[in-house]
Amino acid sequence: MILQALWKASRGSERPGHKYIVRKPDGKGGWTYEYVRGGVQQKLNLGDAKQVELPFGAAVKPVAAAPAAPAAKVEEPKKSEAGPLAAAVAAAKPVAAPAKPAAPEAPKMREMYAKFPSRCAVCGGRVNEGDKILWSKEHGTRHAKHGQPEAPKEAVTEEDLARAKQYAGFFEGRGRPASSVGQIKKLKEGWGKVVKFEAHYIPDDAMSMGYPTYADSGWAIDEWIRPATAEEAAPHQAAEDKVKAEREEKARKLQEAKEAWEKANEPLKGLPAAHGEGILPHIQGEKRQVAAYTDGVMSHSLTEITLPDGRKAYHSSSHSYDSDYDSVHGPQDVLDKARDEVLDKHPQYYDTDKALDFMRKYGDKVQGSGLHRRLLERAGVAVPEKDPKAWG
Repeated sequence: MILQALWKASRGSERPGHKYIVRKPDGKGGWTYEYVRGGVQQKLNLGDAKQVELPFGAAVKPVAAAPAAPAAKVEEPKKSEAGPLAAAVAAAKPVAAPAKPAAPEAPKMREMYAKFPSRCAVCGGRVNEGDKILWSKEHGTRHAKHGQPEAPKEAVTEEDLARAKQYAGFFEGRGRPASSVGQIKKLKEGWGKVVKFEAHYIPDDAMSMGYPTYADSGWAIDEWIRPATAEEAAPHQAAEDKVKAEREEKARKLQEAKEAWEKANEPLKGLPAAHGEGILPHIQGEKRQVAAYTDGVMSHSLTEITLPDGRKAYHSSSHSYDSDYDSVHGPQDVLDKARDEVLDKHPQYYDTDKALDFMRKYGDKVQGSGLHRRLLERAGVAVPEKDPKAWG
């Protein structure tokens, strides 16, 4: 690192503020410029042109200096011919009304090229050495594509600061906290308006004070918030009331769907069931969905099956992004017939020894147990009791 620093110091005079442009004396009292990046060297004829931003591979032409504008002619004010009283009145300074504080200008960030890797204060993305960036002491480093920070929409008065309370906190993550002067925020009691905001990035785990990592790198935040006026808070309160009403309406509809689901499932009570056994394709009948709803996590569906003899069976299923539950409820003889077809179709997956071991471990409490029980019944083998020391 020391050698690299010395090399940069010795080469600094040859780099006119640009990472990839090298300036060298031409032996005639002027300079020659070379553009080097990615192993490609390109000579440039800049002459006495002012320095310009140079994208990779672009052709550069000298930029001539703009001609100076002619000086405007200033006329001398005419002497007043008025008497002494008029002259005294004209010389008197008018009393001006107190001016409103001017809106602050947008804080400007310097445009440059990154000298070392870092993180963007806006999006948290990586900044590589040589990337075009914007930088300032107040706002840190950001990608050039994000542009200059916006100025506060209005000026902050001393009265605003006098009425404000200071809030401090820590925001984990690399992205700059989304807060700004003039923002209306929901407080514990009512609404508040941000009149001053400061955020300082802490690049390492300085918050843990030597203890194991309890806080990641992030932003130390200070906000000054005064109570918002009724006019300022009105649109935000209306938006919050609208969201609250929509949530209440969704909760009401969900409750109605749950009640309809429970009512539709009443005929299933007392019917034998097959859980996760894959026998639905082997049950013939007319299928009709009678109930369905989504609770935000799982989607539930209930299908009624009218068997050829007029009896009813039901298929109940629930699905989410990582789990599925499937069961068939119906007369015992219908379920057993469907199980027989599954066992006859896939004899390689089932045998007596496996069925005995399965029932000892899991009993009838897991999916697929009905097939193993049916296999043992068909073979005339007594179904063993579940081992109390086994899983489940």
